[in-house]
Amino acid sequence: MKSDSIKKIEPVSKMYARALFDLAVEKNDLKTMEQELPEAVGFFWNNEDLKTLFSSRSLSVSEKKAVLEDVSKKTELKPFLKNFFTLLIEKGRFAQIQEIAMAFQNLVDKKAGVIRGTVTSTESLSDSQKSDLASAFSKKLGKTVLLEQKTDKTILGGLVVQIQGKVFDGSLKTTIQRLKENLERQSL
Repeated sequence: MKSDSIKKIEPVSKMYARALFDLAVEKNDLKTMEQELPEAVGFFWNNEDLKTLFSSRSLSVSEKKAVLEDVSKKTELKPFLKNFFTLLIEKGRFAQIQEIAMAFQNLVDKKAGVIRGTVTSTESLSDSQKSDLASAFSKKLGKTVLLEQKTDKTILGGLVVQIQGKVFDGSLKTTIQRLKENLERQSL
């Protein structure tokens, strides 16, 4: 699952994620949950009709649960996820499903000693370049770093790496901006 490390996760989402995480650990099913949760969340969240239906206040809880039951049978949704989604429907928290999944992934990452970040460049990096960059940051931070690739032509060149709210900006755009500011200060 992609991580949005900048977005603040609400405490209630963290609470639901913690409960799901603890249950998965207790059942010795953390790996399965880590794989299945993002797929199921993506399915429900990317389907506009289902997202609207489950987030709607005009349908009753029992109607939403009936739809979930029907969808679960057709998609072969795992029972533990069906039960979890049912709980979210009952508590009126289904709209927070993506945030809960993100908080869950954060807990899994923390347990595994993994940090997620992004690397932005003007063109896509090769797998080897991305791996080398992740290895360098892993050594620097003492944890396994996983980097998501983004492209942005406006940085002109170089790289911008964001990990745990820290920005390592080696972009040509920023370098030019710093040079410009230094020249302006010197001409005063």
